[in-house]
Formats: sequence, structure tokens, C-alpha cells
Amino acid sequence: MFRIRALDGLRAISIAFVIVDHMLRNHLVSGDGPWWRFDLGRVGVRIFFVISGFLITGLLLRELETTGRIHLRRFFFRRFMRIAPPALVFLGVMAIVAAAGFSPATPRDFLHALTYTSNYVQMPWDLGHTWSLSVEEQFYLFWPLVLAAFGLAGGRIAVGVWLLAAPLFRYVAGSTGDWPYYYLFGFEANADALAVGCGVAMLRDAAWQSVRWRAFVTGRLLWPAVFTLALTWPLTALSPMREVVGISLVNFAVALVVERCLRVPDEALTRWLDAPVMTFVGVLSYALYLCQQPLLADARGLPLSVRFLALAVCAIALHRFVEQPALRLRQRLEARLFRRRPCGSGPSGLQREPG
Repeated sequence: MFRIRALDGLRAISIAFVIVDHMLRNHLVSGDGPWWRFDLGRVGVRIFFVISGFLITGLLLRELETTGRIHLRRFFFRRFMRIAPPALVFLGVMAIVAAAGFSPATPRDFLHALTYTSNYVQMPWDLGHTWSLSVEEQFYLFWPLVLAAFGLAGGRIAVGVWLLAAPLFRYVAGSTGDWPYYYLFGFEANADALAVGCGVAMLRDAAWQSVRWRAFVTGRLLWPAVFTLALTWPLTALSPMREVVGISLVNFAVALVVERCLRVPDEALTRWLDAPVMTFVGVLSYALYLCQQPLLADARGLPLSVRFLALAVCAIALHRFVEQPALRLRQRLEARLFRRRPCGSGPSGLQREPG
């Protein structure tokens, strides 16, 4: 399996943002000051979404170019074997915890988590983070069907619609009330982050033909542009424009960082993201994300050092004994259930399959 190590490093940053945000929200560390303006948890999840859209689209485009079609059953099988086993083990453990009276989660909550609909209902803290997994699964269900049915041209239209509709939805839903529970958890509110990643995968090679674009991506002006885009987020913290402009520009800032890392692999930032500790945390990011929320609850009364130790142990165990065996099993089953097809680097120049 090929890897883009710098993107694993970006995943490490995104999970760090989520963990720090949850510690601040639950007063596990001092939350005084302007930290609330950055809303690091939302930024971290947006980084995940942009990377996911980018990698999944690159995978689908490679298959479309090399085989002329998208094998939907194979795609859904691969996604299931990548996402479901760790999530099922996590939910199984949490069901035991809830049955023992140490979690407020109910059977209804577990049903929504299992069916990836928890982004449209109120969930207890211990399972609340499954909203982003629901958004991802809804994307995995919808996006390959669009590309399979309408091809690259239809996909570009869908990306354009998402980019326009999601900010409008956030503004309208935020002005009129919850939709239907907390509108910022809905797929509609997050589709533009995924769409930005999809758009980068679809357009990056065509854009690279432009001399000006190449000069911008590889030159000194990109980092001031990224900083300017990202700065709109804290500056618009109390403004309705945060939902329309701030979130959208953060998505594009992440996309520029992704493109820079891929185009300039020898830069100091890319080498830092490639560092073993960063890629190790990035590889663990899914397991860390699953385990962190219950361990960062404000009512558990555990020292922060104990929480971090428990989080590390749980995440490593989940990755080592569930994720990795599930991926090996996926390879064996895939060889039996589906005819192998060669998969080249494709039009997007990607060389990594997203897990």
C-alpha cells in the first residue's frame, strides 16, 4: 500500500486540534484567553474532510481512468473494512461501559452511531464525535455514485454545487435555528470541505499547466496567502460571515497546504510532516479520534496524565489488534471476491490509496 506521508502528518495536526479543543471545552486545561475564537475542533475535523475528499477522489479517478468504470461493490467493501471494524469494537466497548452505568449512552444512541445518522440527532458526549464519522460515511455513499453515473464532468458540477450550497445552508440554518438538531453537524454544512478536497484531486493536474499557478504553489507567496485565508476564522468569530466566509476560506487554506506538500516535498514543513513521530500519530489518528471523546469527558475525574496514557494505550491497541488485522483480511477477501485490476498513478498523480 502506497502512502503520502505528509498527509499523515496533517492528520496528526488535525487530531491534535480536536484533542486540545476538547480539553479546553471540558476545562481539563486552562481555557482562558482567545482560544475559543479558533474553535480548533472544527478546524481539525475540516482538515480530515479535505484530505478525505482528496484521497477518495484520487482513488476513484485512477480506477475510472484505468478500467473505464467504478466498481461500486468493491469500493463499498473496501470502505466498510477500513472504517467499520474499529468503530464496531469501540461501540461494543462503550455498550459495556454504558451497561455498567459509567456512560449515559442509550440503545437509541448506539443505533444512530451504528447507522451513521448521529449527525442529525442529539448524542451524549461519549458518542458525540460519531457525527463526523456519519458525514464521512454519507460522503462515501454519495460521491462514488455521482462519479459512476455522471463521470468527471458531472463530478465537477457536483463539487461546484457543494461549494456554493454549503455556505448558504450554514447561513440560513444558523439564522433560523437547528436543522434538525445542530446544523453544523449535518452533511449539508460540511459538504464544501469534502468538495474542496475532491476539486483539488480533479483539477490539480490541469491547474499545474499554468505557469503562474506553478509559481504560486512553489513560491514564497503561498504561505502568506494560507495565513491570510486562515486568519478569517478567528477574526469572524462573532460574525455571521464566519459560517459563509470563514469556514470556506479555511477549507481552501487546507487545500493549498495539501498541494504545497505534494508539489514541494523537500521543503522544511513537508519534511517535518514526514517525520516519523508525525506520521505515526497520523496513522493512529482514526483510533485516537474514536477513543478520545470518552476519555476527555469532564465528569470522569481522572488526572490528565492518566487520560493521555489511557488514550495512547487504547488507540495503539485498537490500531494494532483491530485496524491492521482488518486491513490484512480485506486484502485476502478482496482477492477472492473481486477480480484484481491494475491501478496506476492516474491523472491526479497520486500514489496512495486512502487506507
